[in-house]
Amino acid sequence: MPSNNLLVSGERLLELIFDEDSRPSARWLHNQKKRRAIPFLKVGRLVRYDPDRVREALNQNFTVGRVS
Repeated sequence: MPSNNLLVSGERLLELIFDEDSRPSARWLHNQKKRRAIPFLKVGRLVRYDPDRVREALNQNFTVGRVS
């Protein structure tokens, strides 16, 4: 589902990207942000995410490839 370039909160991001049974915690999201493993924007004190960009980063950073 495309986000149409909407910026969302961390809680909403987790709802959009993961289904309810496999959704990680807010702490996991915070740790990924702290490690700069996922992109985020700061608007004043608010932290917002672009779901499409986060999904791309997750695919790039967390996909395990085949060992030859």
